[in-house]
Amino acid sequence: MLLVGVAGFTGVWYAAAGPDSGSEPKFGGVYIEGVAGSPARINPLYANQNSTDQSLVSLVFAGLTRLDEHGVAFPDLADTWQVSSDGRVYTFTLRQGLLWQDGAPLTTDDVLFTFELLRSPALRSPPPLAKLLANATISRQNNLTLRIELQQPFAPLPAYMTLGILPAHLLQNQGAASMFDAAFNQRPVGSGPYSLQELTPDRA
Repeated sequence: MLLVGVAGFTGVWYAAAGPDSGSEPKFGGVYIEGVAGSPARINPLYANQNSTDQSLVSLVFAGLTRLDEHGVAFPDLADTWQVSSDGRVYTFTLRQGLLWQDGAPLTTDDVLFTFELLRSPALRSPPPLAKLLANATISRQNNLTLRIELQQPFAPLPAYMTLGILPAHLLQNQGAASMFDAAFNQRPVGSGPYSLQELTPDRA
């Protein structure tokens, strides 16, 4: 079994609520999870290839949306989203003041960068979302607003927007073809509730 212990990242909406006693949520602490296998690439683009990577990616990274226990999408990095009357155009608005774990601001530049990597023909073993967005027109409206225009209406799109977003400021010189072996995959910087402090073959 692999023991996963990662330091808590102080994102307000990720604070774990304590017992239902009316007390204020507590920050920090240690989260421990046992999983089978060893981490290989802690990168949202490859997480579906390894269950251990998938567990770590879900802690270190955040997507535009998350899913509740019923599989219904609700906001994560995105604060809100709107859909056009014909069901083909989605406009996502990010939360204000988002930061990467190294303190850099997270903007729609990062989201667009991630989706362009995702759709690159050079990306090795892309996740299923790549096919869904393959023919979409994705454009940055401003630092907080991103527009996705589909060729056909697709009502469940927000439920597919859980893919972790990657930091453009750290990976902008890393092409899709070489991303599979990037050093970043062993030393990831995300925007999720936990940051990776140490990685060994049997402990993260």
